[in-house]
This record gives sequence, structure tokens and C-alpha cells, in this order.
Amino acid sequence: MSFFDIITNVVNGFASSSVDSGAGVWNPLVLAIALFVLVIFVLIIRAFGNKDYNKKTDQTKPFMSGNVDQDDDENVSASNMYWGFFEALKPLYKPILAMHNGNLNDYIGIFMVMLGVVLLLILLI
Repeated sequence: MSFFDIITNVVNGFASSSVDSGAGVWNPLVLAIALFVLVIFVLIIRAFGNKDYNKKTDQTKPFMSGNVDQDDDENVSASNMYWGFFEALKPLYKPILAMHNGNLNDYIGIFMVMLGVVLLLILLI
């Protein structure tokens, strides 16, 4: 008997407590068991975490690309932090930056056109 047969028998055994939603069968007991197994799995992974972490040390400070942390009243802007990244990708995002006007309707329109193109590609493939 395969694993799939065992799962099918378990689910069929709980069929009397299942809910038919029209789009399939939803079984709350199987869902509760799956969530319980998932929580146990997450707790096992979490148990292997780094136990040396201490909130009262410099471990809580953000990583500033290897630079020494400055005074609390000074901030490093994103344009300085990611200068090389933006310079390398400037040819890619410069046309998009020209389209930026702050109007939410334009962004939603562009999103809808892109979504239509993606759905059309999915239907054609």
C-alpha cells in the first residue's frame, strides 16, 4: 500500500465530516492535522537556530555595508547606500523613471496591461 493510498483512505474515512464547497471537499480535521505537523516542523527548525543571539549587544544594529555605525542623529540615505547598484542598472530603470508621475490610475493601468499580456501568454502557451 502506497503513501497516497494511505492518505486517500484517511481522507475518505473522514468524508462524513467533510464540507463540499462546490469546488472540492474541505476537511477541517485533515487541515488541523496538517497545521499541527507544520507547526511541529517549524519548531524543530527553530530549535537549530543560533543560541548566541543577545538583544542587548551590537547584534541588533543594522548592517551598514561594512561601514562603522555613525552617531544616532546621522542617517545614511538610500541613494548613498545603493549608489553602485543604481549606477549599474540606470539604463534599465531610467525609462521607467521618466513615466513616473505619481498618479495611481496610471500605475493601475500599466499593471492591468501587463497582467493582460501575461494572461494572454499563458493562454497561448
